[in-house]
Amino acid sequence: YPLCALAVSDERPVSTQSTWAGRSNRLTFDGDMNLAGSISPDGKELVMVNRTNGQYHLAKKELATGAFQVLTRTRLDESPSIAPNGSMIIYSTLHNNKQVLALVSMDGRFKARLPVLDGQVKAPAWSPYSQ
Repeated sequence: YPLCALAVSDERPVSTQSTWAGRSNRLTFDGDMNLAGSISPDGKELVMVNRTNGQYHLAKKELATGAFQVLTRTRLDESPSIAPNGSMIIYSTLHNNKQVLALVSMDGRFKARLPVLDGQVKAPAWSPYSQ
């Protein structure tokens, strides 16, 4: 049955909510806070904003094993959006006191900041995937 990850307020875990059965299940016990959860297209991983020791980074949790991995070490990471093919995450972060967009691969190995000519950017999203 379909699941969605629920974004939660301060000091609460990320949970899943069955869109069919109406039940929720706590998924995270990692760090001080987890929010803005998104489940990967293959349903195997949960990507979220994780706060540990006052630092906000992107992290992922493998749903089958519970393995937890911090993916980023940038400042004030937020608004993760998983690519339709599940390979990359685009997110907003702080660089030189400006909001910029950045990418990280699902395994955390590839990281890149996207160039911004002027202004600040926030809340990125991928366009729908079609074949």
